Amino acid sequence: MKLGSTDLQQAKDFLYLGGTILADTNCDKDVMRQIGLAAGIVRKLQMIWNPDDINKTTKKCACTNLLFSHFCCITLT
Repeated sequence: MKLGSTDLQQAKDFLYLGGTILADTNCDKDVMRQIGLAAGIVRKLQMIWNPDDINKTTKKCACTNLLFSHFCCITLT
């Protein structure tokens, strides 16, 4: 297929609206990507998890809000 004088090639996978689209319609790569993103967020929260002066209720609330807002953002984009 051509676009003007440029030959176009089919992509094996690409990101579209925050999700990974694969030519074989398998969603495993997208699920693993989402888990990786969430794990990265949790790792960045070590400064909240480690101190003893922040109670568990506050820690759970922060985690829930941050992960929820991340996945809402992905869903809406």
